[in-house]
Amino acid sequence: MLLPKTISSSVERILIFSLFALNALAFVFIAAAVPVWTTNDTPRYLDLADNFANGVFGLMTSHGFEIEGVRSFGYPFFILVCRILPGDIEFNVVIVQGILYLISVFFVWKLVKRNFGTEVSYVFLILLLFYPFIAYQSCVLSPETICLFLLSLAAVILDFSLRKDFPRAGFAAAGLLIALSMYFRSNLFPLPFFLTLIFLFTFKKHRKAVLFLPVTAILTMLPATIYNYHNFNVITPTPVYGGAQTSLWMAVWHARLSTDEMLKYRRNEITPTIASSGMPEQLAEINRKIGVSEDFFPINMGYYEDNATRERVQREFGKAAVENIRETPAVYLKSSLINIFRMWFSAHLSNQGFSDLLRLYLLFAGFFVFLSGLIGLLLSIKNFVHPAAPFVVTAIAIIVFHSITLCWSHTEARYTIPARLFLLAFAAYAIAEFLKQMRKCFKSLQTKI
Repeated sequence: MLLPKTISSSVERILIFSLFALNALAFVFIAAAVPVWTTNDTPRYLDLADNFANGVFGLMTSHGFEIEGVRSFGYPFFILVCRILPGDIEFNVVIVQGILYLISVFFVWKLVKRNFGTEVSYVFLILLLFYPFIAYQSCVLSPETICLFLLSLAAVILDFSLRKDFPRAGFAAAGLLIALSMYFRSNLFPLPFFLTLIFLFTFKKHRKAVLFLPVTAILTMLPATIYNYHNFNVITPTPVYGGAQTSLWMAVWHARLSTDEMLKYRRNEITPTIASSGMPEQLAEINRKIGVSEDFFPINMGYYEDNATRERVQREFGKAAVENIRETPAVYLKSSLINIFRMWFSAHLSNQGFSDLLRLYLLFAGFFVFLSGLIGLLLSIKNFVHPAAPFVVTAIAIIVFHSITLCWSHTEARYTIPARLFLLAFAAYAIAEFLKQMRKCFKSLQTKI
């Protein structure tokens, strides 16, 4: 035990309330400290929300109005809902996201307490105070926090329904919620089907019920699929011009150049290493084929003028990416494997505007939680998966999914935010286990003395 056995329920409630209050204050402090709540994507989301209010989903270009093919409906609709509140829209979005973040924390805390015990739930809330990345992302007009909320709620429903033995409703609701997250982050599109495979092998007595998950997921994705087929003649639930090809192209070059060099190149700073790499020449050649400025960097599909241009962008960058991988497959594979770990570290890069001391702390916090989370994950497999604990299986699957699907592209660390509370849960479990072992050793030494 990490806490005295005689602790009363009233004292426990006060401690829990205090830790939640501190985490809420931490969010407020971070929100006040963040100089800008917007990202490169924010203006497009805001404009789409404005047009959504007028009954259309798209933007004006120099060629007239165009149906949206870069972003999905989810986040513009969320912003539109936040417009109901009085006041500044950016402030409203951050406040609502902060509430959803804290609700997500509550959901995962309940799961940690139910599955790992009260002591681990304390460690979870304390650890979160020193791990600011999730709260930080909630202060930015970007869709990751909504995905965090949806996945946390899905995990709660799955755990509760399986424990109470009404699995069909649980799997059906989880399929709905997880598929809804795809409308906010399109990379989550395969998640319900990945979870289905995991659950079929893990929850063998509920195999028929598990199939409700992909069925409701497919039904939930159907509107987006119909939208894309009707407007672009493409059968997919994800945005047609989402930029997977440009992301792959950048990932291949990231395998050859450092992160700092990639960031400098995006700022049009050409270092000797960049100049000799061949990247500027290839970019210029691709851009000539597309019909844009030779130094136009493909950082955001929304920056291209129209859908016809985006069609050429995806075709040309996709071909170049495949050719580059064929030239150096081992280099690309090595970089992708490194990405499995790299994508779990946020806000410590030199372009973030943080002091060196703060960057060092953020790097340490990220490394400590990642390592502890990995240890806790392995310990939980040993102690909980047989017999299967629904939360443990779900949390492991979500973490693994983010690791093995995002590593191949040039993705930002914020893409793993929807899975970070689950990683934190395993980190808390590892730390609590370590403290218990230390306490046992200390008692053993006292006995011998």
